[in-house]
Amino acid sequence: MKLTVFQVLLFQIITLCNLSIIETTYSDNQNTNTAKSNIRFLNSVNDESPKRVLTNFICNNPEKDCSGNGFCNTQGNDCFCNSGYTTLIIPEKTISAKCDYEMKQQLKAFLLELFVGFGAGHFYSLRYLHASLKLVAFLFGIYLICLFPLTAKCINDKFDSDFFVFFVSCYYYLCAIGLAFWFIWDLVYFGLNKYNDGNNVPLLKWGNPTN
Repeated sequence: MKLTVFQVLLFQIITLCNLSIIETTYSDNQNTNTAKSNIRFLNSVNDESPKRVLTNFICNNPEKDCSGNGFCNTQGNDCFCNSGYTTLIIPEKTISAKCDYEMKQQLKAFLLELFVGFGAGHFYSLRYLHASLKLVAFLFGIYLICLFPLTAKCINDKFDSDFFVFFVSCYYYLCAIGLAFWFIWDLVYFGLNKYNDGNNVPLLKWGNPTN
């Protein structure tokens, strides 16, 4: 069975829309379910949230017990991490040292997404699923948009119909608007620090320098 031009273009629109919806929906669900995640984190010393203290943890040597990125508290049962470092708490896994995880920076992620695009901020933040979806969608969308003049001419020559030219024009404009919306959406989310990294740890807020 031969597909018509209308069916092919409709399939392409649905594909781009689905990629965008999957990415944004997954992002919202991941951020909503952060508290339910199996991977938890200890906040850095500059965080306003209360620190979680692990039981049966002894801190005697900051270089070893705090991974050289913090210092022991006065009770010797916890580490205060330097700015930019935190500790991943994985259930049923013994913590041998704290402050061993360097947080991804919000400013870097934002700038990468702004000036590089194509999911660069997501790749930096270890959000590989989101990054891959966005990369594929943007390359696919740009490819289609670049073909607009040729496609419009071919359709006009073949069908000699203003309706098809109008439909194709609307299609490409919708693709361009959709990609622009996705780009702005990610910039806003990175700017407001709404995205966690791939390990479900919040990005280090800009203006909070690392040591």
